[in-house]
Amino acid sequence: MLFGRPTPDASEAAGDGRLVLAGCFVRGDGSDPQWQCRQRASHRWTSGNPDSPLWLRAITRELARRPHCERCGGPSTLLVYREAAEDYAPDLAQGTAVLTNEPAPPGVNAQHRCLNCGDTWS
Repeated sequence: MLFGRPTPDASEAAGDGRLVLAGCFVRGDGSDPQWQCRQRASHRWTSGNPDSPLWLRAITRELARRPHCERCGGPSTLLVYREAAEDYAPDLAQGTAVLTNEPAPPGVNAQHRCLNCGDTWS
Protein backbone atom coordinates (compact mmCIF):
# COMPACT_ATOMS: atom_id res chain seq x y z
CA MET A 1 0.00 0.00 0.00
CA LEU A 2 1.24 3.47 -0.84
CA PHE A 3 -0.06 6.75 0.55
CA GLY A 4 0.29 10.19 -1.01
CA ARG A 5 -0.08 11.65 -4.47
CA PRO A 6 0.98 8.86 -6.84
CA THR A 7 3.84 9.24 -9.28
CA PRO A 8 3.32 7.94 -12.83
CA ASP A 9 5.24 4.77 -11.86
CA ALA A 10 2.99 4.26 -8.82
CA SER A 11 -0.14 4.75 -10.92
CA GLU A 12 1.13 2.23 -13.46
CA ALA A 13 2.00 -0.31 -10.74
CA ALA A 14 -1.46 0.17 -9.21
CA GLY A 15 -3.09 -0.28 -12.61
CA ASP A 16 -1.20 -3.57 -13.00
CA GLY A 17 -2.33 -4.69 -9.54
CA ARG A 18 1.21 -4.65 -8.10
CA LEU A 19 0.42 -2.13 -5.36
CA VAL A 20 -2.55 -0.34 -3.82
CA LEU A 21 -2.91 3.43 -3.76
CA ALA A 22 -4.30 4.08 -0.30
CA GLY A 23 -5.08 7.79 -0.41
CA CYS A 24 -3.32 11.04 0.41
CA PHE A 25 -3.74 11.33 4.16
CA VAL A 26 -1.69 9.45 6.73
CA ARG A 27 -1.67 9.50 10.49
CA GLY A 28 2.08 8.88 10.55
CA ASP A 29 1.93 7.19 13.94
CA GLY A 30 2.71 3.69 12.65
CA SER A 31 -0.95 2.65 12.45
CA ASP A 32 -1.37 3.35 8.72
CA PRO A 33 -1.76 0.04 6.85
CA GLN A 34 1.21 -1.08 4.78
CA TRP A 35 -0.15 -4.37 3.47
CA GLN A 36 -3.42 -5.50 1.87
CA CYS A 37 -4.66 -9.02 1.21
CA ARG A 38 -4.93 -9.91 -2.49
CA GLN A 39 -8.19 -11.83 -1.88
CA ARG A 40 -9.94 -9.45 0.55
CA ALA A 41 -9.27 -5.74 0.09
CA SER A 42 -10.81 -5.03 3.49
CA HIS A 43 -8.03 -7.04 5.17
CA ARG A 44 -5.22 -4.53 5.76
CA TRP A 45 -2.47 -4.49 8.35
CA THR A 46 0.79 -2.82 9.39
CA SER A 47 4.05 -3.83 11.01
CA GLY A 48 3.78 -0.71 13.16
CA ASN A 49 7.04 0.58 11.68
CA PRO A 50 6.63 3.07 8.80
CA ASP A 51 10.34 2.57 8.02
CA SER A 52 10.10 -1.24 7.90
CA PRO A 53 12.86 -2.56 5.59
CA LEU A 54 10.56 -5.31 4.30
CA TRP A 55 7.81 -2.83 3.37
CA LEU A 56 10.25 -0.33 1.84
CA ARG A 57 11.88 -3.12 -0.20
CA ALA A 58 8.46 -4.26 -1.46
CA ILE A 59 7.48 -0.73 -2.52
CA THR A 60 10.86 -0.12 -4.16
CA ARG A 61 10.61 -3.40 -6.08
CA GLU A 62 7.16 -2.55 -7.44
CA LEU A 63 8.08 1.00 -8.37
CA ALA A 64 11.25 -0.19 -10.10
CA ARG A 65 8.98 -1.86 -12.69
CA ARG A 66 10.20 -5.33 -11.93
CA PRO A 67 7.60 -7.49 -13.57
CA HIS A 68 6.62 -10.78 -12.03
CA CYS A 69 7.51 -14.08 -13.63
CA GLU A 70 4.78 -15.52 -15.83
CA ARG A 71 5.94 -19.04 -14.94
CA CYS A 72 5.91 -18.89 -11.12
CA GLY A 73 4.69 -15.37 -10.23
CA GLY A 74 7.95 -14.53 -8.45
CA PRO A 75 9.63 -11.11 -8.46
CA SER A 76 12.37 -10.40 -10.97
CA THR A 77 15.45 -8.29 -11.33
CA LEU A 78 16.89 -6.62 -14.40
CA LEU A 79 19.82 -8.69 -15.63
CA VAL A 80 22.35 -6.50 -17.46
CA TYR A 81 24.95 -8.04 -19.77
CA ARG A 82 28.51 -6.75 -19.41
CA GLU A 83 28.56 -5.12 -22.87
CA ALA A 84 25.70 -2.80 -21.79
CA ALA A 85 26.94 -2.01 -18.27
CA GLU A 86 27.63 1.63 -19.08
CA ASP A 87 24.12 2.13 -20.50
CA TYR A 88 22.57 0.74 -17.30
CA ALA A 89 24.98 2.36 -14.82
CA PRO A 90 22.23 4.24 -12.91
CA ASP A 91 20.14 1.04 -12.53
CA LEU A 92 23.18 -0.91 -11.37
CA ALA A 93 24.14 1.83 -8.89
CA GLN A 94 20.60 1.98 -7.45
CA GLY A 95 20.40 -1.79 -7.08
CA THR A 96 17.46 -2.16 -9.47
CA ALA A 97 19.63 -4.23 -11.82
CA VAL A 98 22.44 -6.78 -11.55
CA LEU A 99 25.43 -7.26 -13.81
CA THR A 100 26.14 -10.70 -15.25
CA ASN A 101 29.14 -12.26 -16.95
CA GLU A 102 26.87 -14.61 -18.90
CA PRO A 103 27.10 -14.26 -22.68
CA ALA A 104 24.40 -11.93 -24.02
CA PRO A 105 21.90 -13.31 -26.52
CA PRO A 106 22.32 -11.63 -29.94
CA GLY A 107 20.98 -8.08 -29.90
CA VAL A 108 20.03 -8.15 -26.19
CA ASN A 109 21.48 -5.76 -23.60
CA ALA A 110 19.32 -6.67 -20.62
CA GLN A 111 16.56 -9.08 -19.63
CA HIS A 112 14.45 -9.82 -16.60
CA ARG A 113 15.32 -12.84 -14.47
CA CYS A 114 12.98 -14.39 -11.91
CA LEU A 115 14.47 -14.36 -8.43
CA ASN A 116 12.55 -17.55 -7.56
CA CYS A 117 12.80 -19.94 -10.52
CA GLY A 118 15.52 -18.32 -12.65
CA ASP A 119 13.38 -17.98 -15.79
CA THR A 120 14.72 -15.22 -18.08
CA TRP A 121 12.70 -13.06 -20.48
CA SER A 122 12.86 -9.78 -22.40
